[in-house]
Amino acid sequence: MKKSLIYILGLVLILGLSAQGKIYSFDYQKMVVLPTDPELFIINKIGDVEIKGAPVSRMTIDAVKHVRAADQDEAEVVAEHIEIKVSQSGRKLTVRTNFRKLKGSSDSFWSRLFGSGEDSFGSVDFVITVPQNCRVNVDNLSGSITVSGVHAPVNVTGTDEEIRLDDIHADAVINSMSSDINLTGITGRVDITTGGSNIEFNSITGAIDIHSTSGLKKGSYISGPVTISQTSGAVEVTYLIGDLQLRSTSGNVSVEQEEGAVSIQTHTGDVDIKTELNSSRDYYVETSTGSINFSVPETSSGNIRIETTSGEINTKLPISINSVSQNKMSGSFGSGGPNITLITETGDIIVEEF
Repeated sequence: MKKSLIYILGLVLILGLSAQGKIYSFDYQKMVVLPTDPELFIINKIGDVEIKGAPVSRMTIDAVKHVRAADQDEAEVVAEHIEIKVSQSGRKLTVRTNFRKLKGSSDSFWSRLFGSGEDSFGSVDFVITVPQNCRVNVDNLSGSITVSGVHAPVNVTGTDEEIRLDDIHADAVINSMSSDINLTGITGRVDITTGGSNIEFNSITGAIDIHSTSGLKKGSYISGPVTISQTSGAVEVTYLIGDLQLRSTSGNVSVEQEEGAVSIQTHTGDVDIKTELNSSRDYYVETSTGSINFSVPETSSGNIRIETTSGEINTKLPISINSVSQNKMSGSFGSGGPNITLITETGDIIVEEF
């Protein structure tokens, strides 16, 4: 018992001393002349990565190595073993961080504990300025990713910290496990594959395709079709000019649409749709457990079918009834218009004007 207590106290002391190690920073800069149609690949293990497009003809790489160590000498030794390797092949330029092993002390438990072993290196933050026409590929294992001002395709892969794309005039592909994703000012197609991520997308001109397991999806001022496939999480889309297709297991849905059709299927959650009915294609909304509120302009037209197993039907616009029963109704309003289908098993359905 006494030996165990001494061991625990010693371990606490060691961890306390280790936590007091200072952070030392080491700057790095390199400029690279690029061909007329360049493409950047950056592969980083830990640290933030920022890519900025600018009207320049060469690439500027600014990096900072951050090292936790007991003193300056130890920090310099560790920093020397964090290699920033820049290689070029034709129009492709690769920037990669390599964490080389420290020889001698790298196998020591004590050296690793105090911050000088092979698995206790620091991090590297990058700020890279590229020509606006440079294609950008970022693979960052741990750390945020920011890309802005680029007029060429962007492909980013992250893990758990924020991914931000701003002012991109080309297609963008994003892969992540759980990073929050923020997109603004994208002109081009956007494809996102992620795990549990909150995604916010604003001022997008182009198609958006999102595959996700969970998280809030919130978008506004979208000109293009939106497709979302996810297991759970709320969806909020406003000022949409384009079709919306949504497949979800659970989560409330709110849509304000100026043009386009909708196809929504969710198992659990309320659905609130406000649409101009400005499309010849069908409008289909189905939820197993949840209410549906469907709002249309006063002067709109359409053919509507409503079904609810154990809820109420409330129509607040003049509908010419074709058939009606306790929990089903079909009819039309206005003259012509698209087909509208609203179905829920457990929940009310309201159709009204705005």
